[in-house]
Amino acid sequence: MWIMVQCVIGIKKVISTSFTQTTPFIDHEGWKISNTQNIGYSQCGGVQLFGGNQIFDLTTGIVKLFNLPPHYKLYLSFVVYIIDMTSPQAINIQVDQVPTQAIIPNSSTNLCGSYQADQTYNIVINQFHSYPTAIISIFSSIDSSNVYWGIRDFELSVDTCPTGCQICFQESQVFECFQWKLFHSSWSSQDINDFDNNGWLATSITGPTECASIPIYGGYNSMTVGGQLQRTFQLPSHSNLFFIFRFVKIDNWSGEYGNFRIENQNFNVLYNGGGTQKNFCGNNMYPDQFHIHGIEFVHDAPTITILIASEQYNSDRFYGIRDFYIYGYTFPSYCGDGIIDDNEQCDDGNIYAFDGCFNCQYSCIEGCSTCLNGICFNCQDGWIFDIFNDQCIYQQFNKLEQQIIIQQDQQKVNINNQLINCIQFNQEAECIQCKIGYELFEDCQSICGDGIVSGNEQCEISQKNCNSSCQYQCQEECIQCNFGQCQQCRSGYVLQMSECIPKCGDYQVEKQEQCDDGNMIRFDGCNNCNNECQDSCILCEFGQCIMCKQGWILENGYCISKCGDNMIALGLEECDDGNDIQFDGCYNCKLECPDQGCSVCFLGICYNCNYPLTLYKDQCLVICGDGLLAYGYEDCDDGNDIPYDGCYKCKYQCYKECKICDKGICMDECDYGYYLINQICVSQCGDGILTYDEQCDDGNSIEYDGCHLCNYSCPQNCQICEEGICYKCNFGYYIDNQQCITKCGDGLIGFPEEECDDFNKNNLDGCNSNCLIENDWICTQPSEDSFSQCSYIVAPIMKLTFVTQEIIHHTLMLLFLI
Repeated sequence: MWIMVQCVIGIKKVISTSFTQTTPFIDHEGWKISNTQNIGYSQCGGVQLFGGNQIFDLTTGIVKLFNLPPHYKLYLSFVVYIIDMTSPQAINIQVDQVPTQAIIPNSSTNLCGSYQADQTYNIVINQFHSYPTAIISIFSSIDSSNVYWGIRDFELSVDTCPTGCQICFQESQVFECFQWKLFHSSWSSQDINDFDNNGWLATSITGPTECASIPIYGGYNSMTVGGQLQRTFQLPSHSNLFFIFRFVKIDNWSGEYGNFRIENQNFNVLYNGGGTQKNFCGNNMYPDQFHIHGIEFVHDAPTITILIASEQYNSDRFYGIRDFYIYGYTFPSYCGDGIIDDNEQCDDGNIYAFDGCFNCQYSCIEGCSTCLNGICFNCQDGWIFDIFNDQCIYQQFNKLEQQIIIQQDQQKVNINNQLINCIQFNQEAECIQCKIGYELFEDCQSICGDGIVSGNEQCEISQKNCNSSCQYQCQEECIQCNFGQCQQCRSGYVLQMSECIPKCGDYQVEKQEQCDDGNMIRFDGCNNCNNECQDSCILCEFGQCIMCKQGWILENGYCISKCGDNMIALGLEECDDGNDIQFDGCYNCKLECPDQGCSVCFLGICYNCNYPLTLYKDQCLVICGDGLLAYGYEDCDDGNDIPYDGCYKCKYQCYKECKICDKGICMDECDYGYYLINQICVSQCGDGILTYDEQCDDGNSIEYDGCHLCNYSCPQNCQICEEGICYKCNFGYYIDNQQCITKCGDGLIGFPEEECDDFNKNNLDGCNSNCLIENDWICTQPSEDSFSQCSYIVAPIMKLTFVTQEIIHHTLMLLFLI
């Protein structure tokens, strides 16, 4: 596979913003809401929300498709509001089905809704991403129908590829980005009217549909078991291919595969219904998924065949395709390299003029008067065409010929068109020698087949598409021919490289085809317009089977199987025990799973169980905590193992002090200090009543007073504290009414309140009466238990002057100025 290295960083670009204004929202801004709450807007604490109180609940999901410029990284952010929460809640974000779950912590603030707490939370997601589109879905895992959620300030940004790159990856360099070119795209629009088969051969597909207002080809009630898409592509020169396609899974897939086949190599992806998901279309009982895949494939041939199908066997499960792209890794090109790129008409690998291609643009050869795509068809007067060397040769006319033409009237010599091709005359003006390319009979006549195009000849018979009369002639299937180049073919043929090729798959059997059944299905008697027998046939003649594989019966040239004949038809039957007894290991010639609770069994392996059983190690079991209530085995199943929440270990359970418990609901009154909320007795911190789940309750929310949020809290600067009571303060502090305070002037520095302490409260000695260092002073502390020693740090100004000056003695005065 192609190995890529580090790419130069592009520019971060904002792609989309939603729900950012402070004024009321007026539409959904392209987002699709999954449930019936279609109003979509509310306010919370004066703030506009998409969703919110009584709008978005545990059943709601939102989804949107984004078109993106070439990029290699994606940034997503928004603010989520959880309303009326009593415990931490989860919000799920999926970018192209890549999941992220944000746990929103509990709060004590009420912003809107009822008397319960509300919380705001900023969600930020960064992930590497190179696909041209992204589908983002947001939904909750809220545990109560009375809790609501909403969002605002949504922003989507990307790190763009360097300018000129059509696709890039986090590992690729700039020069590699430039080499990846888009060869083909299908089904990338947001308008369902743009969705047709787009040149693909569609089997068992009724057409396009929508999922969450996103158009897809296939989809719900359109593409299921047996549905497939196939197409062969003509590709420019390349060394690698990168395929992108989006597989939209609809309804309850469980252990089935989607199949993307490149030539004869399968790329299977397993899809199931597990995990945290949401329904957006199809049967509202089951979740849907918007997967996107990228596959790099080593390939350099000019054509490639793609097949998209599934390997699931339930007609109640559907899928669709969109966002199909083919990128090719092309070769660096330049004029003269012999490779024709997008900006070149031709490239003959040289820089010579008059050879049909110059500066990578078509040009005529020297002496040519009519040329098409660099090919000469007629030479200028005085030139003749040399077919063997593809050139026009200059021919010097005889002076006598010119003189005869000029003095035609005077001499009254009748020189017709044939005599013009003469180069030598006798005294009687009779031709005795013709030009090159002509032979002398009664006059000069061109000779077809001599390798020289002359006279009325269009070509020479050695040339392609030139008939025996030296005239251009295309194949009989061509209905418009110019200079031997076919421009249009008759029905049943397609034009390729100026030739008419039979169109395989149009139900018309042309002379180069053995058959044409209008499809690309293997082993149905005809494949690629050639006779082909079934896969179960081992000897085939003219599309008729002569001998079948073991377990198959030959009837009228076809291999058929009969379940129950004690012979395993290889390739079709998994087993054959000669009976129709169920649960004996083989039923309807399919291997059975031993567990009768299995609902989806393939090759004897169970992939899904009947509700409410859970698949675990190939067995269908009742599992406590899976959120599925198994009647007769479980009283309840709330999907967690939290005690005293109404259900614990799948048995009803009330809170610990409840005296009368009925199916997880406490029927008695709460003890002193507890309050009944959602059928659960809970304590309330700050009511001044101490309960068993509180360390303390002083009826206030003051910090450092010994009790804060119903937990013991020590005063600041306390060194030894037990149950909110301080027994020893930090050095320099004293206990005063259960608070640690410092005393200025005691010679002990109490950080951080005191900067110094010189054992007095005098000012102007470096440490003032508030134990703060004065300006232009510096204070130090020789040891931890000594008082501060301060020094004045401003240096005096010295002034030296002469008082008297004598020959031997000088009197000087030195002054120090402060």
